[in-house]
Amino acid sequence: MVNVQSILDLRLAAGLSERWSASASLPWVYGTWSVPLPLVPRGHRFQQDSRGIGDLVLAPRFWVLDPSENPRGNLQAGLGLKIPTGDPGVEDLFPDVTGRNLARRPVDVSIQPGDGGWGPVLDLFAYRDAGPVRLFATGTYLCNPRETNDTLSTPSALLGPASVPARIRRNSVPDQSLAQVGAAVPLVPGLGASLALRWEGVPARDLLGGNEGWRRPGYTVSLAPGLSWTLDRTTVSLSVPVTTRRNRMNDASGAGGDATFADWSVILGLTVRF
Repeated sequence: MVNVQSILDLRLAAGLSERWSASASLPWVYGTWSVPLPLVPRGHRFQQDSRGIGDLVLAPRFWVLDPSENPRGNLQAGLGLKIPTGDPGVEDLFPDVTGRNLARRPVDVSIQPGDGGWGPVLDLFAYRDAGPVRLFATGTYLCNPRETNDTLSTPSALLGPASVPARIRRNSVPDQSLAQVGAAVPLVPGLGASLALRWEGVPARDLLGGNEGWRRPGYTVSLAPGLSWTLDRTTVSLSVPVTTRRNRMNDASGAGGDATFADWSVILGLTVRF
């Protein structure tokens, strides 16, 4: 299986006061997913493609401590809302599991631009300065109460819905989480470096709602070195998380999952202050 994803995340943030801010984030997603069919004996590799806007996230945030009195350390908390603006049912021409019968079928859940669910997003950011070094920690948890959407799962698309257990005939709308801890240090004026330990994944069970549907539970741990360069009101940042641990988990029913994990990823950011 070869899975390539490119995401352009457009974000607008505004300071409402010294302690309050708000942001809107809308991603544009392009993904490809390919696999040889049939698997045994290995056949021709077929590829699915998807593109489109993803799910919009609106999030107010609040500094827990007064920033003017705590310039060397603080905690910011946010509680936002994910709005299902992305299409969870993109289709492409693809054969069945035999490598024949080319037809329009839903693309794999990993490259669907949206998941079809409304959900709260809990966001935390903390930092503490220790001399020239800034220690930081971040955490995001997306809670998706909706159990499944109306899109046929990959097993259903390849084998036919009648050949798949009812609980995984449709795609799940799963929770997602991301956390990282690290340190950043200035190198020369305008140039800084960072190193973070990054954890991200999809749980087998959601905090709210049921756990039916097709999902790929598991998590990865990555080591993410980074650089940032600031000139006036513009900052360019680069981080390259390299996966150091992969854990494929059973789903809520106890069945084995088939989660796959990237060996590495590239995160490039451009921030302009107005």
